Amino acid sequence: MPKAIYLVHTNPSSPEEDEEYNAWYDKVHLGEVTAIDGFVGASRYRAYDPGGSHRYLAIYEIDAPDPEAVITAMMNAAGDFTMSPALQMSPPPGLGLYEEITPA
Repeated sequence: MPKAIYLVHTNPSSPEEDEEYNAWYDKVHLGEVTAIDGFVGASRYRAYDPGGSHRYLAIYEIDAPDPEAVITAMMNAAGDFTMSPALQMSPPPGLGLYEEITPA
């Protein structure tokens, strides 16, 4: 069971870029992120209602004593990631790190 999850809400840069965006995300970006120590898995979802602020969600699973350090390592490596113009950056992706709650 992961100790934390990192949620990333994104959009393609335009409806015409949807296919390229998904190919890049699935074949390139997921692998680059999950290659960083502490990330143990990832999955992606598409919103049922495309009218929201973000159409896609990636959930990254983190299993590490310090999940914030894993996110810092990812941010430090971001300059080496292969980015795609098919990823919308305005508005920027929505990000969130959530720690696992274990029953007392």
